[in-house]
Amino acid sequence: MVYIPQKELRIKKSLMDQLTQKGLDGEFYKNLIEDYIYFYRMKDGLQKEIDNDGAIIRYKNSYGSMVTKKNDACDMLLKTNAQMLKILDFLKIKPDENIDMSDDDDEL
Repeated sequence: MVYIPQKELRIKKSLMDQLTQKGLDGEFYKNLIEDYIYFYRMKDGLQKEIDNDGAIIRYKNSYGSMVTKKNDACDMLLKTNAQMLKILDFLKIKPDENIDMSDDDDEL
């Protein structure tokens, strides 16, 4: 059984409900919601990576010297968020304001 956090399930249900209310029941639209959820998971992973490693990371270059560079996850996070917003904009829906976004990631 695959674990899916409650917060993610609530977001998906809210977005699907809004699709239904707008009469957008087609598979194309449902697939866009799946894409949104995929990006949502990716965003969480990128945020955790930035929290763990920081915005600037140190690494050993090909000469064996320690150098710093920006964490690529920062740019990826911005692009992921932008793509999520584009999906919502295309569907003309907004995350439901009534969703409880607390971190109660209980398994169903």
